[in-house]
Amino acid sequence: TRRKYSEAIRDFFQYTGIGSPDRVKFEDVIAYREYLRERDLSASTIALRISALRSLYNHLHVENLVKGNVFAKLRLPRVPGESKTACLSKEQARNLLSTPDRSTLIGTRDHVILSLLFYNVLRRSAIVNIKKGDVRQEGKYHVLWYRNKGDEQIKTKIKPVLATGIHEFITSLSDSGYHLKDEDYLFFSLGSKNNSKRLSDQAVYCIVRKYSAMVGLEIHPHVLRHSGITFAIDNGAGVEKAQVLAGHKSVQMTLRYYRKDRKSVV
Repeated sequence: TRRKYSEAIRDFFQYTGIGSPDRVKFEDVIAYREYLRERDLSASTIALRISALRSLYNHLHVENLVKGNVFAKLRLPRVPGESKTACLSKEQARNLLSTPDRSTLIGTRDHVILSLLFYNVLRRSAIVNIKKGDVRQEGKYHVLWYRNKGDEQIKTKIKPVLATGIHEFITSLSDSGYHLKDEDYLFFSLGSKNNSKRLSDQAVYCIVRKYSAMVGLEIHPHVLRHSGITFAIDNGAGVEKAQVLAGHKSVQMTLRYYRKDRKSVV
């Protein structure tokens, strides 16, 4: 995929003839997209090329080498087989994540679960199998080890705010008499002092339904996965990083999750 990203960047600058990234204008971007369409390239190939350039410009913008991401407003083409699962708007995602009462133990736990579904786009099966020792600090980053589909072990970075939330949850557990060992499941029923049995997949489903109903929505956990992937790509992560985040085997699968025509869930 890195080779394809390099090819996409090289192809764009060869087509436009522009020697410096900061001289690229939005009309150049539109013209390049039409050029790709005229070559009868597949929708997934066009989406990959645009995503590569969006990711490049996001990096250049962060490094103050360009004034903004000229590719940010350019929508990716619809990929055949794209999932019809709905996607949250920014406001809906913000409202949902802020709904759990974090002054309570259950609310703190549920906020972490919702955040893992959205920010790290984890599947329910991965979340319920997380153990206390799977959350670690490696250098300056906090990471999470989890098992993906097919029982493959994956390491992913977690946002500082999420790492803080997990730390707060573990501290609250200890204050409430739950003293977890590294091999203990992180998420379990808080109705008893027995923490040996993890939450079920269905319990995570019910958590999402509970809090989404509180903000006037009716969604299931996979909506958060679709939304997280879409937000990651829209915010300049690029399809390659979104693919790694999602644990997909192919870029094409990740693009099927991308909701270019994102609308509010109603």
